[in-house]
Amino acid sequence: MKRIVSMSFVFVLVLSLFSVVPERNATATEHKNPFVNLGPQIKYTNTYTGEAGIDQNGTPLMYTVVQGDPAKLIVVDLRNNTVSDSKSLEGATGAWAIEKGKDHTVWIGTTPNEHLFQYNPNTKQLTKIGKATTSSNTVVWDLEYIKSSKTLFGGTSYGGDVFQYNKDGFTNLSSALAGKKYARSLTYYEKKNRLFVGLGSSAALISWDLSTGLKLDILPQQYRNESSVYDLNEAGGILFVKLVPSHKVVMLDANTYAYLGSFDANSRGVSDEVPGKDEVYYSNNGQLYRFDLRKRSSTPVESNLYGSSAVSFDFIELNSEKYPGITLVGLAGNGGRYYKYNLANGNFEMDILPLPPQPVEIHSIGNGVNGEIYSSGFISGDLGIYKPLTGDTTQYADIGQIEGMAQLNGKMFFGTYPGANIYSYNPSDTWKKNSNPKQIMSLKNDGQDRPVALLGIEEVGKLFIGTFPSRGERGGVLAAIDPETNQQVVRRNIINDQSIISLAYRKQDGNVFAGTSVYNGNGKIDEHAKLFTVPVDKPDAHPKVIDLPIGHPLLISALTVTPDGKLFGMADGKLFIYKNEGEAIRVIPIIGHETTGTARNAKLLVASDGNVYGTVEGKLFRVDTQTYKLTMLKNEGAYGLTQDQHGNLYFKNGTDLWKASLKDLVDYKAPEVLDLSIPHIELPTGHTLPIARLHVRKPVELLKEENGVYNPVKTLKANEFYRVYGTSGNYYHVGGGYYVYNAAGKVAVYIGRAEIKRPIPLYAPDGSVHRMLNPGEAIRVYDFDDEKYEVGGGYYILKSRDSSYFVGLVKIVGETYLHHEDGRTNVKTLDIGERYRVYKIDKDKIYVGGGYYIIWNKKNMSYSKN
Repeated sequence: MKRIVSMSFVFVLVLSLFSVVPERNATATEHKNPFVNLGPQIKYTNTYTGEAGIDQNGTPLMYTVVQGDPAKLIVVDLRNNTVSDSKSLEGATGAWAIEKGKDHTVWIGTTPNEHLFQYNPNTKQLTKIGKATTSSNTVVWDLEYIKSSKTLFGGTSYGGDVFQYNKDGFTNLSSALAGKKYARSLTYYEKKNRLFVGLGSSAALISWDLSTGLKLDILPQQYRNESSVYDLNEAGGILFVKLVPSHKVVMLDANTYAYLGSFDANSRGVSDEVPGKDEVYYSNNGQLYRFDLRKRSSTPVESNLYGSSAVSFDFIELNSEKYPGITLVGLAGNGGRYYKYNLANGNFEMDILPLPPQPVEIHSIGNGVNGEIYSSGFISGDLGIYKPLTGDTTQYADIGQIEGMAQLNGKMFFGTYPGANIYSYNPSDTWKKNSNPKQIMSLKNDGQDRPVALLGIEEVGKLFIGTFPSRGERGGVLAAIDPETNQQVVRRNIINDQSIISLAYRKQDGNVFAGTSVYNGNGKIDEHAKLFTVPVDKPDAHPKVIDLPIGHPLLISALTVTPDGKLFGMADGKLFIYKNEGEAIRVIPIIGHETTGTARNAKLLVASDGNVYGTVEGKLFRVDTQTYKLTMLKNEGAYGLTQDQHGNLYFKNGTDLWKASLKDLVDYKAPEVLDLSIPHIELPTGHTLPIARLHVRKPVELLKEENGVYNPVKTLKANEFYRVYGTSGNYYHVGGGYYVYNAAGKVAVYIGRAEIKRPIPLYAPDGSVHRMLNPGEAIRVYDFDDEKYEVGGGYYILKSRDSSYFVGLVKIVGETYLHHEDGRTNVKTLDIGERYRVYKIDKDKIYVGGGYYIIWNKKNMSYSKN
């Protein structure tokens, strides 16, 4: 039996990491930067909510946040309707929640960073408190401050978590009810120390006893099919529960939860209780109403909100002759208008806050029939039309957030959120509200909200539509409409419980291809996204599903067809090419990590140079449609994609529209960014020995690199292991010109092993002891630091003399001399047949412990990587 010889128990660790190359605007050959920032395309005054209060001097103030990038907190002095302060909210594009705290301070909860800010009107100081809960939550929907405990509560999504913040910092109280993604509204009932949480989707109402922790769903059964509890208020022991989409306010007894009745209201809930009176206020159909808490009856107030709904309600003293005593003030709608209603004399007035328009994040882009580039604002809606020949942008109002757009027969068609409304726009005529564009279809009654995919097919004169459903609804719609005859086909749940988010047409066989998302208005289903077809002339035919060799994608978010009939599509972060039934489907990985989003992410198009261009997760890339060579053009900051008639591509990033000339992209390539990180390995290594071992956890493709194209050779099976010699981009080199893509969750790389000398505990991710490891065991090591070895799945062992880390084994098969790093050479001749642990490799030096090394010679030794 051969021995494994250890020269020393000394650990010799290589403490280096990959360097990440920052993106530059040109490659090493210094090509012209092809990317031009055209700037913001939409400016708008859009506010989600507001709050009125006073400072230490009694000055009446209105607080609101104007949507933008970044969003801005605007403080208006209501005595003279002037801006008294303005603060940028770093990392936020808007805020759904503003709440008064102690000493006149104001709390702001933002989106999409789910941050909490505090503003002090006395010092005009804004403080960024920080991220409220987990990385997956993006919105603070509501805030509730409890004076008695000086505690702030907040509700978030998309995990439906509730958090609290006090002098001890943030505490994530986790989800109020499992499966509910939106903690949409909050109110506190001091008498019973209960926090009520309104949820979606579908609607639920949790009574949370803060003394005992007991949680009960108290929403009456007949209202649980509503999308969400959008607003919550408590006044006089009555819970006012605002439901959407019905816009009904349900009243419950805050003590017993008994049902007390309901009424219609389109306002954001109801006001607090009027000081000294058993009354609250709300609005409906453009008018304020007073509600008597004792009689439970409503009385209209002489007022005119001009078709808007009351977004906020606050009682303050304006200290003016016209408005003596207490006045009800609040925002009306989201455009910056506000109302004042004096409780003493009934004076009512509407005014406009002096809010500065802000650049708005671009939500979607597309190309017009005359070569213009269309941009739609996020939430604000409106449409910016950029003319490439002049460089001018014209902004048009009175259209909502456009989810998808398409051309057909010289017209533009828009699908807007909310309500999944479809509009037709004739660019040859004047833009006119309710006329051009005009609504031609709505899928709201089919439970839909977002028409994500629109496709105009000239040869049949039809517009195809793919949608994402409303909150609480399951299953999207595939629809087709002939705009001339209004003949419609609407098919819901064509793929059960999945949304339709991408469309393409192939004229060679007359098929419409559609891609789905496993997300719907009720969350995520346990399935994989589907690619299917229906005949263009029979959209009501049974769908034909095409199996993709991609495992379990969540989104097939983009499709396009080349002139020769090849279908290119994006399934999560992988590009696939489908030709015909029975032919192999080629798969080209673009990114290795998981993709984001539920209804939109990637975009693909065939450009005028014949190549396919795409964006996914901020990356812009090009694929040759004949050789399938992939070229990365931009590593970050590229979202959406469209083109004009002059050889230019366009993409968006935040509020800005960007342009890139195809001719400037011909020889351009983004600097390579190493997405991979093999811990404690510095590349290049200066040697040809394997540096790690690849563990195939799930089946993946083995790829052969030929002229920059990675062609699939065979499928590697789960639980197979391969030597790793290096990396190229996001690929592991496994020798001989073969590569494996770094597919998240499918492969893992370990760098060495830890041999156990004496019994030691193996720790679970939560710090508990999983089991004892016994002497002689040699467990894989994926990473390490000064204190522990990571051995996979979050498990670890602590560093000590009871284990020994090594990177491989060397076997002596010919004459080999031992040397020492102190300069001594030929210290000893090693016996043939002996094997030694290897602790480090430095170019041609193989370190075997205690400062001793041997010089690599392929004829006289063999090396095995763990």
